[in-house]
Amino acid sequence: MDTETKLREMFIEPINHYSGDSGGIYGYQYEKNKKDGISEEPFIIASDEKDVHLSDIFFNTFYLLNQYCEYQEDETKKLQKMGLEEWELDNGMDKLEDGYTYNLDLHISQDFLWRGYENMYGEKFLVIMLHNGCDTRAGFTEPVLFECKFPEEIFCVSNEYLFEMKDMIANKYDINIIGD
Repeated sequence: MDTETKLREMFIEPINHYSGDSGGIYGYQYEKNKKDGISEEPFIIASDEKDVHLSDIFFNTFYLLNQYCEYQEDETKKLQKMGLEEWELDNGMDKLEDGYTYNLDLHISQDFLWRGYENMYGEKFLVIMLHNGCDTRAGFTEPVLFECKFPEEIFCVSNEYLFEMKDMIANKYDINIIGD
């Protein structure tokens, strides 16, 4: 399976519902993705108005992952069969950073958990668990492994970077960006 197909599958993957999640009231992210479709545009504009606040513009998570990651199907199957903790002990790679994009103040359209790894050849990998729930504390997809030649490109999408690109975004999407 190619990377784009796997990402599309991940973005509509149902998650386990739990009693503390308000998705039953507000809906789950995977349901929204199924209903609205998955945009291939570099940015998501969360407004239908001509005048858009900068805070309503997001880097498209699907676009970023599809641009900078390559799905590792065989190793993902092994990972999902073994479980993340056991796979991590057995993969022969050095563990790098891990985290949750929600805690990084990244202006992306959909958050995810990640764990970074590097093999002895200097190749970098990310295990990604996409947030498909409603509340930030639960509702993640199964872990999927991607090789990422430039993972820093995924994590440099700050509000400052968005601000630097606002003129280009305004022209591309024919909108007026108001406020800072």
